[in-house]
Amino acid sequence: MRLEQLLALSSPIYRLELAMVGRLFAQDPQLYADIIMSSENNLALIKRYYQRFGEAIGLLEQGDKQAFIDSFRKV
Repeated sequence: MRLEQLLALSSPIYRLELAMVGRLFAQDPQLYADIIMSSENNLALIKRYYQRFGEAIGLLEQGDKQAFIDSFRKV
């Protein structure tokens, strides 16, 4: 999906979040590489995020709305 399409479908709060992410990516990539790679724990955290995101996608693919809501509330 292109950014223009995403913005057209997004809520005001989501547009604000996208702006914050945009500012993040406008920063020096060397700085973020240094920050992320400064600790082995960061890799574990990224893997956990990836796993949780995959679980959420699975619930969406299954159409299990209640399980998605329950999972969302745990966060």
